[in-house]
Amino acid sequence: MVGIIFDLDGTLVDSYDLDERLYRNAVWSVLPEVTFRNSWHDYRHSTDSGVLMEILKDYGLPMSEYYQSVRRRFGELFVNHFQSGNHCTPIPGVSDLLSKLRQNPELQIGIATGGWGHTATMKIKASGLFDGNIPMASADDAQSRTEIMQICAEKMNSPISEFHYVGDAEWDLRAADRLGWRFVGVGKRLMGKCNPWIPDFRDTTPFVNVLP
Repeated sequence: MVGIIFDLDGTLVDSYDLDERLYRNAVWSVLPEVTFRNSWHDYRHSTDSGVLMEILKDYGLPMSEYYQSVRRRFGELFVNHFQSGNHCTPIPGVSDLLSKLRQNPELQIGIATGGWGHTATMKIKASGLFDGNIPMASADDAQSRTEIMQICAEKMNSPISEFHYVGDAEWDLRAADRLGWRFVGVGKRLMGKCNPWIPDFRDTTPFVNVLP
């Protein structure tokens, strides 16, 4: 059995920029005095929980008082976004790819996202990519991306002999490398940085061995 686990933002759906903007707004809504580091790469864990934990530590602020407030505000901003008639656009070709992958009985699909679970669920629903439950792990489960990926893997039903992780950022690539998983890079942020790499899922070459 093969397991293919996807990142979410920028990988399955075109939500990376939106997610970053609303995340910053959520933090500043609760903590207007804080500043972010120059890059998400400057945080040990580039996940919703990991970044917030470091921000609170940087400013000596108690997690018990602010963590859930930021998480809740982030969810409210996404609810407002989608209630205003906005959608979450799938990455080109991904809907057809997922449909074909589901036809392979020797394959399981999962999602391991550095985002929090409540907003991830909203984006998945708004994208229309999945009409049922699939194994998913998020920043609610752990701070580190590797742990999130491992938790998703543990949620899969059958023993998996080989894992593939599909992502759009360097931290996805590094996490897959640490776990010894095969990796497929998607999108412009990884162009020239990994192999295999595809611009989007209209190119299904990396998945040819598991397509029915």
